[in-house]
Amino acid sequence: MCCDRPADAARRFWFLPTTPVILSVALLKTPELFKPHNHDILGPAAAGPVVAGMLGCLYARFMVRYFETKTPIPFAVYCLVAGARQPGRLHPRTRTAT
Repeated sequence: MCCDRPADAARRFWFLPTTPVILSVALLKTPELFKPHNHDILGPAAAGPVVAGMLGCLYARFMVRYFETKTPIPFAVYCLVAGARQPGRLHPRTRTAT
């Protein structure tokens, strides 16, 4: 690269190619939520995209900062925090027969 502009633009907009795919799937699947047998999941289905959107924005902001500083420290902290939450999810609880 002869100048820093393309790299800077790539760092800022790396997540944009996935947006049309996510929106099209949301438009395709949303009518299924309003069928009578799905009324019990409307609350979680409404809260899920809001939480996912907020976390996605935080993650994108985090990654932009990571690419700007070019140091692996923020990514290492993220990996440690995310990894510390996983042990309970990776090993399913064994159920005893009653």
